[in-house]
Amino acid sequence: MSMMWYKLEWLVYKAFALDPARIYINILGKYPRGRVKPEDRETVIDEHESSFKSLEIDARKVINRIYRKEEVYDGSFLSQAPDLVLVPSRAFKLKADLNAKELCGRGIFTGKHTQQDAFLMTNDPSQDIIPDKPCISDVVVYNG
Repeated sequence: MSMMWYKLEWLVYKAFALDPARIYINILGKYPRGRVKPEDRETVIDEHESSFKSLEIDARKVINRIYRKEEVYDGSFLSQAPDLVLVPSRAFKLKADLNAKELCGRGIFTGKHTQQDAFLMTNDPSQDIIPDKPCISDVVVYNG
């Protein structure tokens, strides 16, 4: 891909991904080559949600769940969060590969972590140390 192609194409993008599952709406005034007017943000989010929901490979849905930023983030840095977070179906792992020649395939790594198989291990299960609404900032680093 030539740099000229990149510069020309960037001007037409309504959204971009910095990580394969985190989608940012290319807001005018927020990003250097922003294209979407702030008042059109919701419409563009709806369009992208619809596209991702309909994405199928071999008659299987690729995306299991789509979260809007307000559903999963809060606080003073909410404006920096991705507008959409995509959760793939169990059979799929979202990855970025700018050199890919096809939409899906097998890479050298085949495993993945999922929401369903994540776990927390403690050394004393009798202690009630897990908050009602756990947050990543609740994690204590063990230096033992």
